Amino acid sequence: MDSFKNILSRIKEFLQEDGTKITDKMLANKLGIKPEYLSRCKATNHTPYEKVVHFCYKHSLDINYILLGKKADEKSQTLKIKLLNDVYGSCGGGGEEVGADFEWLSLDRAMLESIFPTLNYKNLESIRSVGDSMEPLIKDGSIVFFDKNDTNIAKAGIFVLRTRSGIFIKRAQLGVDGMVELISENSIYPTQRVQGEDLFVIGRVLGSIERF
Repeated sequence: MDSFKNILSRIKEFLQEDGTKITDKMLANKLGIKPEYLSRCKATNHTPYEKVVHFCYKHSLDINYILLGKKADEKSQTLKIKLLNDVYGSCGGGGEEVGADFEWLSLDRAMLESIFPTLNYKNLESIRSVGDSMEPLIKDGSIVFFDKNDTNIAKAGIFVLRTRSGIFIKRAQLGVDGMVELISENSIYPTQRVQGEDLFVIGRVLGSIERF
């Protein structure tokens, strides 16, 4: 993977088409991050992949070129990731599973490998999020990617879960009493506690792409 500095340079190429001088503050705004975070990413050579990928999709840019500096060609490989239709992970009041239908998302292999470098892609699936209880981390309407093979909530994290109330996307934390806390990122939503036997873990959330 190329350095974040080089990735930013290629993003600037696109933004500078009208001759405008692009500052770091403008770059941060375009990527949807704070200038301070952009500065830390540059200093540590950390690429906020989800933000870069969303920027590329929003502006119909060649992800291979932005991330790798390589122009896409006819041999550019894609991976198909299952997007569950009629299945919504609620970031609010509880999503409902309406059916088992799905469609395929065709995503660039290089982009996926940069975001999920160690993942077996056969285990990667996605659903649409609904509601604002996981904002700002997961926005309403985002496509949320999860590892269906990682269902161990003993290691805390964000999961797609099914309860008696529906399907949720929540931060799950297992208590010593066997109860599971379902925690929202948005502080206006209270933490919920459910019995472990009333919970089915669909998979661990790995990231999301915002709706645009």
